[in-house]
Amino acid sequence: MIPPSILHCTKPPKFEVGYQSGKDNLIIQNETYRFLSTSWLQADLCSAGTLEITAHGEVAGSEEPILLAALNGQVLNTQPFNQERTWKLNVSEPGRLILGYFNDYTLTDVRIATLSSFWFSGPTCHVLPQIDVPAAGGKWYPAANVATLVNGLALTAVPCGPGQLTFTLVGREGNRAFPQLIIVQAGEVLGKPISRAQLQTVSLTVSALPITITITNPYYQTLADRNLIVTRLKFSPR
Repeated sequence: MIPPSILHCTKPPKFEVGYQSGKDNLIIQNETYRFLSTSWLQADLCSAGTLEITAHGEVAGSEEPILLAALNGQVLNTQPFNQERTWKLNVSEPGRLILGYFNDYTLTDVRIATLSSFWFSGPTCHVLPQIDVPAAGGKWYPAANVATLVNGLALTAVPCGPGQLTFTLVGREGNRAFPQLIIVQAGEVLGKPISRAQLQTVSLTVSALPITITITNPYYQTLADRNLIVTRLKFSPR
């Protein structure tokens, strides 16, 4: 049990975000708690009592969202939710209570272009070009020399001079179509490669100016998404 001296009790208890796996994965608004991915709430309780939890779930993957309750690091109980109902949880002693959502599930259909093995070769330098991918548009993994693009935001490659830029391209199909790219430098279209399931090599003659690579037919559709929505938390001490 956590010593009462280090608990931060309020009446009524204040439930706050204890952990979330990503930004806005647990949203608190007007005493409603939306668990959109792996996350948990926590509150300090200075007495035993009963916690009434009213919640409903959004079922996906043939499974209901499950709320787990733990006190001082020990699991008290778990409860699945589909239609809205109230769960009365017995809290046997004071301590830190955690309400966690851990069985998240999401199924998406998305077009992804994966670009790798970037290399630049020119009369003055032979090097990996400088690569930048906006966080909202994909990811860049410098150690692996791999970039992914998932929407209409552009990857930027900066050569160290004029010469030849090469990279490999592979695509993930979404809605029965593969990502199509457009490659532009100084307003000039250098290429419009269409990705496919097999690796292909793209080679371009370029100047020293920045190059943008963009998906022209982005597609993202959520097919299934399991979530848990808690609409009421009422603690009655005893």
